[in-house]
Amino acid sequence: MTQHNIKPIDGSDTGVELRLNLDSFEDAQNTLHRGATRPAYAQAGMAWVKEVSGTLWELNIFDGTTDVVIAAINPSTGAFSLPNDSVGNAAMQANAVNTGNVLNEAITNEKVANQTLASGKLADLVLRSLGGLSVATGDVIYGSAANTLARLAAGTNGHVLTLAAGLPVWAAAATGGGVTQQTFYSSGTWNRPVGCTSILVFVAGGGGGGGGAAAFDSSAIILAGGGGAAETGIGLIDVTGIASQVVTIGAGGAGGPATGGADRSGSAGGSSSFGAGITCGGGTGGAGISISSNRRGLLGGSGGSGGAGGNIRIAGQNGRQANSIGADLDGYISGGDGGGSFFGSGGGGGRIDEALDASASGQAGTGPGAGGGGAISQNTNSATGAAGGDGFPGIAFILEFYG
Repeated sequence: MTQHNIKPIDGSDTGVELRLNLDSFEDAQNTLHRGATRPAYAQAGMAWVKEVSGTLWELNIFDGTTDVVIAAINPSTGAFSLPNDSVGNAAMQANAVNTGNVLNEAITNEKVANQTLASGKLADLVLRSLGGLSVATGDVIYGSAANTLARLAAGTNGHVLTLAAGLPVWAAAATGGGVTQQTFYSSGTWNRPVGCTSILVFVAGGGGGGGGAAAFDSSAIILAGGGGAAETGIGLIDVTGIASQVVTIGAGGAGGPATGGADRSGSAGGSSSFGAGITCGGGTGGAGISISSNRRGLLGGSGGSGGAGGNIRIAGQNGRQANSIGADLDGYISGGDGGGSFFGSGGGGGRIDEALDASASGQAGTGPGAGGGGAISQNTNSATGAAGGDGFPGIAFILEFYG
């Protein structure tokens, strides 16, 4: 017992008694009035140490009525802990903090006494108290319903958190009033980007092929016609209720062959479409033949037509008829040029010096939907003539608007 209240000094004590009185009070002060019970002389605001056992002391503050435990100390190990309202002072005094008091065996007596409770265990304890969820880096915990927690896995870098049907989801960031684009040179599917509200679509069919020309003796000159260009459709479409659209791209028509049957006309280009909203026909092929006894300028193919949809429709240019009158100012003769489309010029017709016995193939169309040029053959005795130029395949070009 190291509790002692100094006795009043009234002059009746001897010097020895006074020294013993002061020494006892000094010991009480230095040991914070340690004892099994509160000192009888305790006053409100006084701190004192209660000896609960040989391994547990409690630091108390007397509030004038009861003692308030401030801390627990193990005098044997020096371990120090603060009272925990979740287990109570009684549990601390009785050394009763155990796996039955906590989740996942995250807290043990030894960890409390030795201050070795890991932060990871605390985090696990918190997460389990929030619905028994386990999480990975970047995950988000959210309320999926009233008093119900759920886990959203980490999204892709650059994506943002947004709402779908009232629940959080990751999505690509909208450009907020910006414009993106997609281009189809072959058939496929257009998928609406997140945040896209409207699109401006340009569609063109395939260009027609230029006519081919056969090889003959000096009595024959054949000038084949150019292939016609495809038509183009342009339309502004609200896509807020559309998730995707099938895109069909028409092939370019093949140029007429240099050898073969009597009809060596170029093939027609295929039709292109964007869903059911815009369709565009391809250009027809330029005329070509295999026999002639005279200079013959053949007709070019017609421009594409017959499609539907869109706000603006542009008919394809007709393929040019070959010049059957005579040489140009430079002394050359040529097959018909291909028709030009919205996206590119037609291929040039085959061209030779009028003074030569020769043949020349037509050139291919230069841009989507453009027709191929017609071939030319003059006074040739070779086994083959010249082929027409191929038409250029179609296209679908989509500008995507947001906000």
